[in-house]
Amino acid sequence: MEKTNIRRLVGVMMPFVIMVIFQRLLLVLTGMSGLPDVIGSTLAFLTASAGGIFFFRMSCGAEALRPGMQPEPEPDGESGGKENPVPPFPAKDTLFGRLMYALTGVGVLTVTMYAVTAAVGTETFSAFAPGTLAAEFVSLILIHPFLEEYIFRWLYYRELRPMQPIFAGLTQAVMFAIVHGSVGGMIYALFAGIVLVLITELSGSLSAAVIAHMLMNLRSFVYLTWLSEAEQVRLMPDLALISVGFAAMLCLLVRRGLREARAGAGETEDGGENDDD
Repeated sequence: MEKTNIRRLVGVMMPFVIMVIFQRLLLVLTGMSGLPDVIGSTLAFLTASAGGIFFFRMSCGAEALRPGMQPEPEPDGESGGKENPVPPFPAKDTLFGRLMYALTGVGVLTVTMYAVTAAVGTETFSAFAPGTLAAEFVSLILIHPFLEEYIFRWLYYRELRPMQPIFAGLTQAVMFAIVHGSVGGMIYALFAGIVLVLITELSGSLSAAVIAHMLMNLRSFVYLTWLSEAEQVRLMPDLALISVGFAAMLCLLVRRGLREARAGAGETEDGGENDDD
């Protein structure tokens, strides 16, 4: 039985709402327990994420969790008897391509970070408590990028994508923004969700988005620890990140142009052979 659009939407929204409520309740409980904030928030995030994935599997089916699955086509009735216009999820790009997409995303997200900071007047990350740097590093650099990308850019986006890719991308970005507390964090997360889902879509792989997410969180970690008192020094590393991102984008554009040129040359050769026949 094919999934309808309503079933897909409910199958994503219900686990998401349960995950958010569960995480909020766990944050209250861990706060009452006296655990350090980073330990409590990380435990709440891990537990709520596991619960959200479980309910996603219950509502969408175990096949939705498989990384190799292609989005299933919509039934003919969904598009008025016409062929489904949504293209299949692209094949995984090369390692070089995925790295270039990740670096491009880092450059774009760095610019976005500056724009959001200028708009709201504060950093999107809060300062770390003394004595929790190791826990903050593990949580911010290792745990959150993997789980957030898997949940939002892989499970939610790929489940909603057969409805309409743009709708799916915007929906998961809004949900991604909701789980971030501050106003600045929500605004940045909204744009970051869009950038990261574009990276996933264009590269055909979750790894590019995970790398970009990890690098951006690492940037924030460094700036809020070793460079917390040196705001003027931050400009140079950020200019380097933006430059690297721009160079990676150029590499992707050049590669695309070369591929199109080769494809065009191949078609010309085929056409020439057919004319000779």
